[in-house]
Amino acid sequence: MNTFLKSDIKFLKGVGGVRAEILNKDLGIFTFGDLLSYYPFRYVDRSQYFRISEIEQDSSFIQLKGKIVHVEELGVKQKSRLVATFTDGESELELLWFKGVKWIKSNIKIGEEIVIFGKPSFFNGKVNMTHPELDTVANRKNAAGLEAVYHTTEQMKNRRVESKAIRVMMKNVLTNEQLDIPEIFSQEMCEKYKLIPRRKAFRFIHHPPSARHIDAAQYRFKFEELFFLQLPFINQKLKRGDKAEGIKFGKQNPLFEEFVKTHLPFSLTGAQDR
Repeated sequence: MNTFLKSDIKFLKGVGGVRAEILNKDLGIFTFGDLLSYYPFRYVDRSQYFRISEIEQDSSFIQLKGKIVHVEELGVKQKSRLVATFTDGESELELLWFKGVKWIKSNIKIGEEIVIFGKPSFFNGKVNMTHPELDTVANRKNAAGLEAVYHTTEQMKNRRVESKAIRVMMKNVLTNEQLDIPEIFSQEMCEKYKLIPRRKAFRFIHHPPSARHIDAAQYRFKFEELFFLQLPFINQKLKRGDKAEGIKFGKQNPLFEEFVKTHLPFSLTGAQDR
């Protein structure tokens, strides 16, 4: 039996003891299998790049390419914040971090071309982005257009276990040569209900090539959930049928039949007569 999915999450590349502890406590993830069953709640399109000049008041999460040209730490101790100036060559916006300031500051390289992703906002007529996701241009070249987004807690964010980190963990499980996800339904059943293979469903739900692949994976997992919810009730019904056929009544008592014929002002229905 393949025990890969039962492996302790702390042994997964990129996790370790500290991250494993927060995954255990906040998400109830203890094994590789638990991680795979932690599904994203939405997806974002990372195939398009915007210019700063194109940002509007109602803009959602967007992706920009450019450079950080200035960074400084303001405030003291727990109230410190990191402020950086980002430019796409034409316009500028302000990047803000209130958590993980020292770690982020140490990883910023002034003048290096990078990709930022986040939700822009306006303050005093100027556009800014709080806690954006930073990545290198090289890393984004082979990245998928659609990316999964996972729920995370404040404690997880403080430990830098954010959606991006979870995506990396998922990839490390799904690309591992030891991964073995057996099919739980017969081939006939999969064909009848148009279910994609279970291994593909996990890959598509976490790293979808397109929206069509997301739909196929979600359909598969919704079918599974409903199937196993109904299975105990069907099994219970079959067991009841095997144990007792119900009470069978023979011919009614003559006195009862006489009463029905002579004293009831109406006729019995077929069900009542039975």
